[in-house]
Amino acid sequence: MERIYLIEDINGLKYVGRTKKKLNIRISEHKHDKKRNHNCSSEKLDLDKCTISCLDIAESPQEAHELEKFYINSIECVNDRKLNFDRKEYQKEYYKEYSKEYNKQYYEINKDKEKQRKKNYHEKNKDEINRKRRERRAKLKLMNTAE
Repeated sequence: MERIYLIEDINGLKYVGRTKKKLNIRISEHKHDKKRNHNCSSEKLDLDKCTISCLDIAESPQEAHELEKFYINSIECVNDRKLNFDRKEYQKEYYKEYSKEYNKQYYEINKDKEKQRKKNYHEKNKDEINRKRRERRAKLKLMNTAE
């Protein structure tokens, strides 16, 4: 049995979630996560001045997932995952953005090291790189003459 819950702060911001735990334990976890800077949409709320209430109860995980989607879509809330979200797709997009930012920062910090790594790679694989270039040029030449 899972509960679909709503957290509402004094500013009127709302967050919808689901849990198998008691609601007072779940709100404590949200507060703990916010203090530890864990990434959750509920961090946008003032969790010290909020209320938590049960919106619905589901008998199966599939039903809970559907109910959670329904409430997230029907209530104006701060949840990042909206509409017919797919958890894997959401995580893929999140990590894609996260890794872009991480790679950019890493490159800025290790610019000289990365340049040297690329230079070494090109020196070791010069023949293979040139072979691929010749193949691409030949392919482009064939495409241009076919027109």
